[in-house]
Amino acid sequence: GITLDELVNRFLHAKAALVKSKQRTAITQDNYVAIAKDLFSILPRELAAGALQPEQFAELREGLSRRQDGEYRAPGRIRTRLVMIRSIFNWGLKRGLIDRLPMYGEQFELPPASELRLYRYEHGKSIWEPEELRKILAEMTRPQGRAMILLGINAAFQSDDYATLKTSEINLEEGIIAKPRGKTNAPRRAILWPETIEALEECLTWNEKKKVQSDHVLLNRSGNPFRSSGGGHLSTLFRKAAIRAGVDPDGRSLHHLRHTAISVAEETLDFPATQLLSGHSDALLTRHGINPVSAHYRLQVLDTRLTTISTHLHDWLFG
Repeated sequence: GITLDELVNRFLHAKAALVKSKQRTAITQDNYVAIAKDLFSILPRELAAGALQPEQFAELREGLSRRQDGEYRAPGRIRTRLVMIRSIFNWGLKRGLIDRLPMYGEQFELPPASELRLYRYEHGKSIWEPEELRKILAEMTRPQGRAMILLGINAAFQSDDYATLKTSEINLEEGIIAKPRGKTNAPRRAILWPETIEALEECLTWNEKKKVQSDHVLLNRSGNPFRSSGGGHLSTLFRKAAIRAGVDPDGRSLHHLRHTAISVAEETLDFPATQLLSGHSDALLTRHGINPVSAHYRLQVLDTRLTTISTHLHDWLFG
């Protein structure tokens, strides 16, 4: 049968083609490449993909569950990594590369929801405080870094949003950003603050001065779009600025700007408008007791409601 090496490489090749055709983001591809690297650091490449046994998946789970320092990852991180491994085998089965899914065994099961809830309870909500973000903003000398923080709160951005933001998705004259969510292409829209508009204008001016031929808004020093890995990506800029500001990340990252923005936006109790800001599925509405069927027939959320959320987020951050 097909080896583990061949299955994974075919999977990565197929995903790379989706990135090239704009059906997947480069960051998603980077994550799969990273998980493949970890996979092969634990299991031999020459193993028959369709003959892996539960004990091998148990070994794989143990390896994927630990960070480089030997400590266990958060259960949410573990869950993500196990889902990615399973997706490789699901892909192979659908394309006839393997006859059946392997027997994962009990030790390869995903962390249950109860474990995720317990972790969140013990470690807090993992959101940023406004005083912390103001300190980090003050340490950001590059406009790309300032725009990153502001978009994280103002527009509930996540990592791939920064890397893929196009000039066609922002209207600085009207102060609006409309960018579908990368994972689902769900519509998203936000009313931009003056501070966010100013930072984005500085980014575009920087691009013009560098004579960069790109429709991406946020570019690194080499004039290329930011990626999800490597020393020059935005999360590194964010972490270094936090250290300079004397702010302890305490397990929080660039992505937690999005968590923070959504949590604060929900304080307005306008959950349909928060859904449009975040690009979340109807699960967000269901969690708050709103019938998603009514959301299906709701033709639009007026910008006045998004303005209310934008003002609330601005007041939260700047006081």
